[in-house]
Amino acid sequence: MDLKGKRVVVVGLGITGYYTALWANKEGAKVTLTDLKKEEDFEPGLLGELRANGIALELGGHREETISGSEFVFPSPGVPLSEGPVSWARSLGIPVVGELDIVSEYLKTPIIAITGTNGKSTVTTLIGELLTRAGFCPFVGGNLGTPPLKLLIDKIKHDFLVLEISSFQLDISYNFRPYIGILLNITPDHLERYVSFQDYVLSKISMFKNMTQSGFAILNKDDEVISSLDLNTKANVLWYGLENSNSLSAYLEGNQAIIKFSSCEHKISISEFKFIGLHNLSNLLPVLLTGVILGIDIDTIQNSIRDFRALPHRMELVRDLNGRRFIDDSKATNVDATVKAVSSLESPLILILGGRHKGSDYSPILNAGRGRIRHAVLIGEAKGLIGKTFDGKLPYSFAEDMEEGVRLAYKASLPGDIILLSPACSSFDMFRDYKHRGEEFKRVVMELS
Repeated sequence: MDLKGKRVVVVGLGITGYYTALWANKEGAKVTLTDLKKEEDFEPGLLGELRANGIALELGGHREETISGSEFVFPSPGVPLSEGPVSWARSLGIPVVGELDIVSEYLKTPIIAITGTNGKSTVTTLIGELLTRAGFCPFVGGNLGTPPLKLLIDKIKHDFLVLEISSFQLDISYNFRPYIGILLNITPDHLERYVSFQDYVLSKISMFKNMTQSGFAILNKDDEVISSLDLNTKANVLWYGLENSNSLSAYLEGNQAIIKFSSCEHKISISEFKFIGLHNLSNLLPVLLTGVILGIDIDTIQNSIRDFRALPHRMELVRDLNGRRFIDDSKATNVDATVKAVSSLESPLILILGGRHKGSDYSPILNAGRGRIRHAVLIGEAKGLIGKTFDGKLPYSFAEDMEEGVRLAYKASLPGDIILLSPACSSFDMFRDYKHRGEEFKRVVMELS
């Protein structure tokens, strides 16, 4: 992909678009970066830096003539595919290239790719920590934070790329081929973007289509959708699950994880693993299996388990107050994540949930919470819709903001209860992102007396 002198359009000025534009510019392309947001919506310093590098900015909307005059289009992951710039480019036969294909072509570093509906950030981070403890120099990023495209600018060498991969990234990937691909789970999410759940499923499993016999596909046997799929991959397929089975390469047995690989069986204690919830034990198994595949010694893996710490806003214990435990699970931005959080806790719960609706049915929360949820506090745009689902089946209250929500939850609780923020919705109706939502929850909780 020789970009020298070529007319390139980068669509979307987020962190991925920013690094894509800088990289394409370094490759000698004539770069135009376009975004729906207006100039006043961006930091002046950011725009000044791009312009100083000779990158043209087209802000406040996308122009069809800009796309039609280009030779390559690089969309950011969140850009819609069925309309606007990507659709225009495809109709004209202009190559549409995603960041994963750029990484595959220009970086020859082995890639460990993690996808799924829930748990991606946790597994990505833990694998990165394990590799670091083992003496490797991994790059940890992707959908989690820093795009790997930054490496093309910094020219820093790493032993592995550990990448959290979203379905949006896979939608515009054709040549991406990880060395190890991990699929954690597939449940309904982002239904506002996909025509059907099946389209979302096909997006997720497309990560394995280019893998070869030298690679490894690690899959969750406990997930009903994944276990019924035909991946059509040449990779070595390794299954994991919570309970012992002859078909599994990793499973739990009491306080031990059993890892079977290359005719060897390893027993690893998980008694010092500090994460809350059975779903996090499930997430630990592909981490351990990856470590064994890469030849990391068992003592190093064992010590890493002891030192692993929960990520912020993912089943994070915030405070104990008057016999109540407050847990921040703000990263639960879909129904299945909330179901997993509720199912993993035994104590009676007061559940705070709601936000921007993403097209899913909320009734699975009722099923998971039967005998567990004492009361629900509903917030955000979706509170009325969730309330209709809960009517006559679960007591609930409406709150106007997080402060009122936390105080209503505390009022409804009893000593021994858990007060859990696990929203099942996106945060963009009331907050900048799930982190902002979680921080507001923590702030209010810490102010309680």
